[in-house]
Amino acid sequence: MSTRLQQLIRKRERLIAHAATQRAQVAELVESLHTPLVIADGAYRIAQVIRRHPAIAAAATVAMFAQTRQHRLLLWSGRLFSLWELYRSLREQWPRRERPPREAGGSAAYFVSPK
Repeated sequence: MSTRLQQLIRKRERLIAHAATQRAQVAELVESLHTPLVIADGAYRIAQVIRRHPAIAAAATVAMFAQTRQHRLLLWSGRLFSLWELYRSLREQWPRRERPPREAGGSAAYFVSPK
């Protein structure tokens, strides 16, 4: 075998060993990040549910106050939640105002002097 071919074979073996070492290092890093990523994923999912269903967040807040036996806070949070629901139902009933159409040229028309 030529010396050039032997050099290439040794270089290939070194590269394969180096790649195996790097794979092991990456596996250790991924393993150490697994738990924090699971926690972050769970927090993200909870935030998405609360965003889609704000009543769940309000109910959880009320339940927290109920467990601490702060009856005044519980009473006021219930009132605020009722007011919020009333506002939402009234807002759906009111017709939305339509904005008047803009002039041609937009807001820049106010700043341009006529010639």
